Amino acid sequence: MTGKKTYDILHQLSDDDLKKLESFLNSPFHVSNGEIYIKFMKAVRKHYVKANAQSERSVFGIMYPEEAYDKEKARQRLSHISSKLNQHIYDFLAHGQLKKKSNELNHLLFEAAREKKLNIISERLRRDWQGEILGDVYNMDTFYNHFRFVFEEFAGETALSRGQQAVEYLIKAIELFDKHYVLKKLWLNCQLRNFSNIFRVENSPIWEEQDIQKAIRSSRLEHHPLVKIYFTIYQILSNRSNYESIQQLKKILLHKADTFDKELAFELYTYCANFYIYLITYERDENTKDVYLNELLEIYEDQIEKELLTTEKYVAVGKLKNIVSIAARLQHFERAKIIVETACPRLPPNRQESAKYWFLAKIHFERKEFNEALDKLHYMEGRIDGYFEMDTKTLEIQTFYEVSEHSLVEYRLLSFENYLRTNRRNIAKQTIQSYQDFIRITRRLCKLGQDPNTSTTRLENLKRKILENKPLHRNWLLEKWEDLAVRVR
Repeated sequence: MTGKKTYDILHQLSDDDLKKLESFLNSPFHVSNGEIYIKFMKAVRKHYVKANAQSERSVFGIMYPEEAYDKEKARQRLSHISSKLNQHIYDFLAHGQLKKKSNELNHLLFEAAREKKLNIISERLRRDWQGEILGDVYNMDTFYNHFRFVFEEFAGETALSRGQQAVEYLIKAIELFDKHYVLKKLWLNCQLRNFSNIFRVENSPIWEEQDIQKAIRSSRLEHHPLVKIYFTIYQILSNRSNYESIQQLKKILLHKADTFDKELAFELYTYCANFYIYLITYERDENTKDVYLNELLEIYEDQIEKELLTTEKYVAVGKLKNIVSIAARLQHFERAKIIVETACPRLPPNRQESAKYWFLAKIHFERKEFNEALDKLHYMEGRIDGYFEMDTKTLEIQTFYEVSEHSLVEYRLLSFENYLRTNRRNIAKQTIQSYQDFIRITRRLCKLGQDPNTSTTRLENLKRKILENKPLHRNWLLEKWEDLAVRVR
């Protein structure tokens, strides 16, 4: 039955895709004589539902109502239309996928413009054009639709009276190309500068700052928000200690990020956060480091509020854990609670409950609200997700230690040792070592705290082990050591 393959393909498309396909076939930019294929498509969908000997005759009657049915002639003609329609469907599917990939799309559009020699339009006409230019040139869908519209208008121009209008459309397209590629080149040089910094590559062909400024001025993009942002990023990458530039980038993001494409906004936030992490890592003054941490937390809070913490379906648990840890370190506990309540519903469903209660337990612990922390931890028993299992065990040990339940501390330590031994094949050796050091030192702190004859020598030996071994929760262990040392002295 001629056209059966076409019917099978159409049958699998959704109603929305069929509407888009019909629009695609109607466009003279994509298909010539599209009405023939639309007519065939509707006939096939109607009469091939119940495939029988009459189906092909019915389709032929719709396509050629004034001709008598002839089996050989029908198959020859319908086979040709069906084959062409199949190819148009393939083009439609590829076209839809290409629109999702802005980099490939813009590259192909640029090549098409060069191939069709659009650059022959004189500079004088380009300078004289005073029409309105699209503000959102970075929006690839708008850019594509505008360019397609220009081509359709140009291809359909036959009357000289409309020639000037066609030329103006083409000038608009070229202006958009110029703007897009200035921005693209700036973005690529940001990437190049970043990789040169990371791998310490000398004499890499970086676009010099004065050349960037000249290109921006010539393209009249001085006030475009994306150009401002990427130029700021470029300056920061050139001088990573440039705190004023980081502040400028942050200010732009806080006020403009929700107007950008989601993936682009996420990329810019990541740049900004990485700059602050770089400063925090190499800052020696604790007060200055806290200032940077607070500003980094503000960036993360803004991402959470605007739902830009990830481009994936769910937020990574580890990322949220780091954000809550920053808030807890700064002792901004109310901010931490708001972050937990807002962001936990965006975690994978199987981890939302465990994450929420563990984060709340951690906040209570940092606030010295140990009974409330234990309530949250007890609630998690039997409900805990594997991701938080070891974190929960260490937090329970710390909390029982704080309330001086030494027998429970020892019981939890033994249980944790057995857990590490049983699961040693599934845990990295370095991680196991860090947890084992935490267990040994916590047990030693308990014993020395209960021994009335503890000497300062034994305490100093324990402190040396804490500093040398770098166990998990080292700052907390040092804090408990200080408390014990005050009592002994």
